[in-house]
Amino acid sequence: MDFHDPMNLSKSSIVDCSLKQNDNILDDNFQLNGDDNLFQVKLNCQINDKEICAKVENSFKLAGDIITYALVLHTPIIVDAVFGQMDPKVLGGATASRFISITDDDDKERFYPQALVKQLQFPTQTSGYADSDIKAQFNSLQNWYFPDDEGSIKEGQHELLYTVLHELIHGLGFISSWKNHIDLQLQTPTRGLTPFVVTGSYVVPPALPDGSFEFTGFYETIFDKFVVMNNNGDRNELSTLTDELNQFSGRNKQFTQLSSFYNELQNSPQFDAAKKVLSSSTIKNSLIFLPKGSTNIQVDGLILETSLNTYVAGTSIVHADLATYSNDSDFLMIYTGFVGISMNEIIRKSGNRTGSAIGPKLLGVLNSIGYTIANNPIKPKSSTVSISISNKPELDFFELLFISFSFVLPGSIGEYTVGSKLFPIIVTLGLYGFVYSAVEYLQRK
Repeated sequence: MDFHDPMNLSKSSIVDCSLKQNDNILDDNFQLNGDDNLFQVKLNCQINDKEICAKVENSFKLAGDIITYALVLHTPIIVDAVFGQMDPKVLGGATASRFISITDDDDKERFYPQALVKQLQFPTQTSGYADSDIKAQFNSLQNWYFPDDEGSIKEGQHELLYTVLHELIHGLGFISSWKNHIDLQLQTPTRGLTPFVVTGSYVVPPALPDGSFEFTGFYETIFDKFVVMNNNGDRNELSTLTDELNQFSGRNKQFTQLSSFYNELQNSPQFDAAKKVLSSSTIKNSLIFLPKGSTNIQVDGLILETSLNTYVAGTSIVHADLATYSNDSDFLMIYTGFVGISMNEIIRKSGNRTGSAIGPKLLGVLNSIGYTIANNPIKPKSSTVSISISNKPELDFFELLFISFSFVLPGSIGEYTVGSKLFPIIVTLGLYGFVYSAVEYLQRK
């Protein structure tokens, strides 16, 4: 499934991305052909200020430079970006243009963002890629700080570079499928979390069918493969809980409506898995991204956000832990961010271990899901300076859109008072797919 508007999930279309054998791994459109620009932005700047347009373009270029410094890319990442007027409360957003269903090395089918699939060089390839990997839109009405502005960032300003980079990392694959999908659709209190709910219908995700449908299973992202639940020394991979849910007797069964499906699921023994993940989502340090090949959570694990008193869709699980990383080199993916301080200053104060805002544990995440990490030096950890951040939690656009914009919590990407992670997805072979890419729908204080 393709998404055409990063701020409107309903504008989507079904496409066939099935894998096929091909001697040429990449489509002709994605071969380098001597072009060494591995991060390309098609910017539609809709204002009449050429100087600001140039600064916006430069911010995207710098974000691309940071990514290509950290990763070894084999084919360009292409971003379709718009800079123009939006709701004054909105900073902007970004989403993967397409996600693709791939059978993993453990014979489980998971969703991969297109940007990642293009780097993996499988012996088989998808039958087609979207024209861009990521779609982005940012608000020209905001008082942005740009890296090439004269003077320092001012109080209350957000930095466009920081905002863009955070969103692009979500677009690269920092995406979990576990969420209160069904409760959101039915507008009921959250009773459990599940991976993406896939049906045989063509309803646009994350919406679920109101009428009759066939339930075909729960599907997770490649990110979820490496998330472990660590409660009281008892360690379980989230993938095992996906397996438990998929033992539900209603799989491949026809249901007359979503509520009857949910009632049957809740009354099944498999729903205990959904309740376990919901419980863990509010227990500090209980969900950890453990990099591929590692067994040492304390040394290698990236603690995910599970410290909020209640589960917050779009914030819980899909960010790095605020308390652990706000003064750390892995600050980039915390759910609250920074205001009135530039990204370069944050890097300096947090120790500049990797030479960029992409910290060592975030590199481990990207490497685990499939990217090749550049051979850059990583400095040992040392003491850091305390950095001021927003103390308000933030919701993602995904949530705001499907909860009638009822949440107004701060945080996620810069000190942006309300933000959001929109995770649209694309499915192959007629599955309706999954949504949950990375849109940061942010609101000012």
